[in-house]
Amino acid sequence: MNPASIMGAMGAAAGGIGQIGPQSTIPKKKIKLNYGVSGSHFGHQDYKGNRQAGFSDEEILAYLDANPRTLQGRNVAGNSSGVYERVAGRGTPGTHWGKNQSNFGHADLEGARRQGWSDKEIRHYLDQNPNVLKRWNRPGGGHGPTGRQGVYDSLSDRSGWWNDLPAPPPPAPSTQLGTASLESGHTATGLVSPTAEGANMNTGGTANAFGRPDKIKEIMHALAINPLTV
Repeated sequence: MNPASIMGAMGAAAGGIGQIGPQSTIPKKKIKLNYGVSGSHFGHQDYKGNRQAGFSDEEILAYLDANPRTLQGRNVAGNSSGVYERVAGRGTPGTHWGKNQSNFGHADLEGARRQGWSDKEIRHYLDQNPNVLKRWNRPGGGHGPTGRQGVYDSLSDRSGWWNDLPAPPPPAPSTQLGTASLESGHTATGLVSPTAEGANMNTGGTANAFGRPDKIKEIMHALAINPLTV
């Protein structure tokens, strides 16, 4: 390798290292509000869509805390039958779907299932709140006047979509570039290249580094030890 080739290769390598600049990251995904009917408010279908897009409950809850105006009606924080409290782990099926807001009937059962509650969770809620069940909707109540089986007795092992959603992927590894604290004997590109014995690495500045015959000899010696340096 002639001196001109050495100078070009060393300059390219030095230029590449010098271009390691400010930190850069992959753009983050954003929570979307267009999975449901509204397009501007966050509801159960938005929760489902964003979970399927890879967001965790913690990320969704952090978004809702930072954007409380996206929650409307029953979905606001503090309403146990809304989406916020469900994401926070405090939600309940509730009794707001039927005409009587104090009792749990078939309309409430259907509404709770649409929101992703499983029959096991609904049964647990009813066991904890037996007073919301009336007449034939109680355990062992049989059938109503239309022949329809009561709510409690109609519960099965049916699962709910909320708990059937796939677990979010693990966090991606850091993609940041820039200065890092490295162990002794390493550089940003790997192991430190060996230095030729007796070599004088004080070049006196980049402009003078490759123009002196003694420097070219030392560089050639170093390349003979580790040809991968360039």
